[in-house]
Amino acid sequence: MFDISWGKLVIIGVVALLVIGPKELPAVLRQLGQWMTKIRRMAAEFQGQFNEAMREAEMADLKKTFDETTSSLNSALDTSASRPTWRS
Repeated sequence: MFDISWGKLVIIGVVALLVIGPKELPAVLRQLGQWMTKIRRMAAEFQGQFNEAMREAEMADLKKTFDETTSSLNSALDTSASRPTWRS
């Protein structure tokens, strides 16, 4: 997702340790973890809703194709049934 190497993560960790301090760092990391969990849950919910909408759109397209095929088949059957049959 993000292009962050291990070196950059170490630098971020050291800066966080210096800015926040060793006493507050565990609480901040715990809060950050909770936020990340909420964000991931919302992203998964959004993805699920998007996939459901795509399935519904595909089903609507499939139903439209089926209805068109059925109507063309019915009209073909009606046309063949209305033709007079000639016997010699």
